[in-house]
Amino acid sequence: MHARGDLHVGDVLVTHTATLEGHPHPVTGVGDREPSPKGGQRRSYVAGVLTRPLIRDWVLWVALVFAGIGTLSALTASDQAKAVRHTNDLDLIYVVPAACALMIYALGGPRRLVHALQQRTRPARRESAALAPPVPFDSLTSNAVDPPLWPPLTTPPATTPTAPPAPTGGGGPSGAAPGSRSVAAPVRPRIERVPAAPVLAPDKVMAVARESYPLPVALQVRLLQQSLEAKERYQKVIDVNEQLLLVLHTTAVAWAAGAHSTTPAIAAWATAVQAGGASAGHWRAVVHSVGGAARAWSPPIPGMLEALSLKKAESPTVAMNAIIEERNRSQHGDAPTTRHEHQVRAQALEDHLVVALRACSFLADTRWFMTERISWRKDSADFSVTGLEFAGDHAIPERVRLTSVTPLLEDEVVVLLPDGVVELAPFAVRQVCEKCGNEELHYLNRIDGRGASYRSLGVGHEVIVTERTTEITAALSRLQIGVG
Repeated sequence: MHARGDLHVGDVLVTHTATLEGHPHPVTGVGDREPSPKGGQRRSYVAGVLTRPLIRDWVLWVALVFAGIGTLSALTASDQAKAVRHTNDLDLIYVVPAACALMIYALGGPRRLVHALQQRTRPARRESAALAPPVPFDSLTSNAVDPPLWPPLTTPPATTPTAPPAPTGGGGPSGAAPGSRSVAAPVRPRIERVPAAPVLAPDKVMAVARESYPLPVALQVRLLQQSLEAKERYQKVIDVNEQLLLVLHTTAVAWAAGAHSTTPAIAAWATAVQAGGASAGHWRAVVHSVGGAARAWSPPIPGMLEALSLKKAESPTVAMNAIIEERNRSQHGDAPTTRHEHQVRAQALEDHLVVALRACSFLADTRWFMTERISWRKDSADFSVTGLEFAGDHAIPERVRLTSVTPLLEDEVVVLLPDGVVELAPFAVRQVCEKCGNEELHYLNRIDGRGASYRSLGVGHEVIVTERTTEITAALSRLQIGVG
């Protein structure tokens, strides 16, 4: 297992944000225009009439009074006028609205002019304009900097001791004593408290794990969310924890093998594989041992060491250990029997599981991938890689295409990282299950005279592989070298 070079995802729409020099805002196709001070204050008279309260608009009341008088005169016309009713109807339809509009806007124009003059001569407006001088153009170009998102830590400038005053007349009550010096009192720096990052709610943690974590974990999380009975949820929490532990364990072992390194716990696991099979205790010890030993391993797995180094209340290993102890307790005769007991113990296990999933958020950026076809591209001097991505709760993996600057083996399971690749083979393979007939991910369980025994992630079906016995034995031997 060797650490590979850079890997770039292909056929994926990537959006870049262009920025102006010295300006952090993204550049878009349409320029952002600031409204002019005068244009922002101008409003048409039509809009003013429509938006002003009716009680305060005396022009509108005058227009309504004249409209009422005109309407009343038309309705109370004499008998001779009624003979020309058609003319009266035309007056109501055309003349009255025209007269109203003429009175409204003829009287409203001077009123608007007076209002504009009052606004220009108001003292408060002149004072505000004097207090806010215009911003120079230079500050809007290369020197423009947006205010920080959080207040910075502010520390006052350091104070320097002042020189002692020269003695006058041998000192005295009012003079300074010889050799004395005046020093400014120290000032404690004022530290602004920065709000901590929000902690994801349990349902949000489950949603992220189901959408982005490797396939074995995401599928079990989906089954947990779909469980309704307390007894079923109790068992599904244990299943999710087991898949999470296996994913971390397999990644750690392959990482150590690719970096040509090992730990005592990994060496003990390799010995157990050759001596009848490893257990959950070996997986747990391997994950726990990676926290301090993998700082020099390459390529780095972003976030894994930080997650495994968290404190007790947030540590994923402590949370997974609590679930493993509950599983052992259940298998040794102390399983919950009543519905209430199932609810209480299932809720306690879910709390531990949320802690473990939240701490292992780096798994959302570690993509499990199986190579299918690799071809050399002469023009760009790299490799085109087509394969299946095992991410999220999709039972059918998604086929994607990548580009790699270093060659990869076909039909192998790898972990894609920002700075390289970790080859999971031969510790994890994709084989057709003989019991269910599905092609599934399998992890190495033991090796004996029959061959290598793999178990499917999620289901637990066993598959015997005889073609890779020599490769597996050599890999296990390398993991045991250098450990006394």
